[in-house]
Amino acid sequence: MVSMRLAPFQEMVFHGDGCAMRLSAPFNAGSFGEARIDLTGADQASRTWRFTADNQYLRQVEAFNAAVRGGAEFACPLEFSRGTQAMIDMVFDAER
Repeated sequence: MVSMRLAPFQEMVFHGDGCAMRLSAPFNAGSFGEARIDLTGADQASRTWRFTADNQYLRQVEAFNAAVRGGAEFACPLEFSRGTQAMIDMVFDAER
């Protein structure tokens, strides 16, 4: 859930079989708020990771540049993107 026109708010929650993962600032971390991951298990035990100095957009551009300039492996290969597109196409095909 993200709001750009109402009260500024960002949060994403992923529910799995054994836990839920909450991202406090999934977009614009740093300028919006602290990048933090909260993991809460079925037993209500919680664990938190904080990324106070990370800028995910800067890191993504740096990784891409390293791949282009020196042949470093890019963290998100084209095959991953093709798989994502195939899934999107399947959803559209199922709707037709």
